Amino acid sequence: MNRTSWKLLYIFLSAAIVFVVANIIFIGVRSWTGSWERMKLDAAMLVIAIVLIRSVLAWVFKEKNNGWKAYCLFLLLSPILIEFSFGVASMFLPPDAFHDFNLNGI
Repeated sequence: MNRTSWKLLYIFLSAAIVFVVANIIFIGVRSWTGSWERMKLDAAMLVIAIVLIRSVLAWVFKEKNNGWKAYCLFLLLSPILIEFSFGVASMFLPPDAFHDFNLNGI
């Protein structure tokens, strides 16, 4: 693991923390709003995957820098950033987009 100056243990620990926190915060139910929460969870998993892939590439290419600190901070702030970005997106959606639709008449 001394191949790079990146502290991969801290990145993996941050990813595990965000995985647990995101699963607690963004767990959804089976309705339209549950789908919205599920999309937040999918976004959190995508952020974790991108950062983990980036850290593995830093190890492969033997990078010698302190970029891992920014990625740890980004990982730890990602649930807040995802909640904020979905909140902004919901402001531009029609108000009836969050209601559960009655599909009994179909």
